[in-house]
Amino acid sequence: MTEDKLQRINGFLEALGLMNSIYGVCYGHEYKFVKIDFAIDKAVSVFNKAGNLSGHSDVKVEGLELLQNWEDDLFRLSTDWFFFLIEAFSKRNDDLINVINPILYKKEINIVSEKLIQMIKVFFQDIDLKVYRLKTDPPYGEDEFEWCQTYFDFGKDETYVLEFYQYG
Repeated sequence: MTEDKLQRINGFLEALGLMNSIYGVCYGHEYKFVKIDFAIDKAVSVFNKAGNLSGHSDVKVEGLELLQNWEDDLFRLSTDWFFFLIEAFSKRNDDLINVINPILYKKEINIVSEKLIQMIKVFFQDIDLKVYRLKTDPPYGEDEFEWCQTYFDFGKDETYVLEFYQYG
């Protein structure tokens, strides 16, 4: 885990967030991967105390859900976040059900989401990880705000958080 690799992941995420901000018209997108200098049991409250969710007083943090296969889960999640607006914009209609072309959920086709997974795997190398998804009420958003946080725990006094956030 090096600062250079962390910056590379964040540059990748920032570029995708800016692209989606363009397609989102009145919605901005912020994607980031950050280190929290606390173990997992304190990381959620520390990250959200001054983070994007801090301004949403009606959002209740309910805890963390362990992901059984974080790579597949993150691949699907990142595909949804990276491509939903682009696909919706290209179809130019209000039918937003099944907007994303199913072919983008294939790892051999979707090199963008797969690249994020590979960069995170290289960052952590062969460290045994437990990966969690933040559970909130409401679960994903309110009004024009949407969020998703994924926590990477490897048993140290530090935790990494991958956050996708949409604001209006």
